[in-house]
Amino acid sequence: MEETKGLSKDDLAVENTILALERTLLAMVRTSTTLLTFGFAIYKLMQEKAHETGSHPILEVLSPKLLGAAMIITGFIGLLLSVIHYRSLLSKMGRWKSKSWFSSSLIISYVILSLNALMLIGAVLSN
Repeated sequence: MEETKGLSKDDLAVENTILALERTLLAMVRTSTTLLTFGFAIYKLMQEKAHETGSHPILEVLSPKLLGAAMIITGFIGLLLSVIHYRSLLSKMGRWKSKSWFSSSLIISYVILSLNALMLIGAVLSN
């Protein structure tokens, strides 16, 4: 097996796979954040429309609160599943260690998951 600066081809392949997993996780963070933002934008837009006279009939069936909460829940579940998937693949590769909890992409994921949960609670409990 050919060595390149102390790393074998297998080690480089594993590192490339880990970096691909990181990129995938960060793409899911981006998607989750977009869903969260879009959910709140729709919530606010529909809330303003509901206060206007002659509001749209769809607002009688689908409340802004329900639509916003659904999008927030979708973003939360998507990000949670991607974190679980990321951790399980690292475990299968034998690369999950205690310090793996503190990778930059996982910290970002944990923060956004926490904010997402707080915003969902706030949206559900608001009047």
